[in-house]
Amino acid sequence: MNASELMDLDMQTRIDDYSKITVESGCIILNYVYPYEIDLRRANTPAKILGWADHLGEKNWMTKQRLMYFLQIAFAQIGIEIDRGM
Repeated sequence: MNASELMDLDMQTRIDDYSKITVESGCIILNYVYPYEIDLRRANTPAKILGWADHLGEKNWMTKQRLMYFLQIAFAQIGIEIDRGM
């Protein structure tokens, strides 16, 4: 496999990971090993979202990239956009 193919594979993995977090029926659903649902009423403030991030970070299926996707999606639900252009 050449470098270009590896980059394409990495990008596809990121797209697949991102697409496995959805918002449906009032829940954020992380569908990696199994569907893990978080009721949006329990993630409706920055402090609650960060609490969930701490909790999810302990899961053996959670990665840094997946956690970042979760934070982006969760904060978007309460009207906060994360600026990654630091």
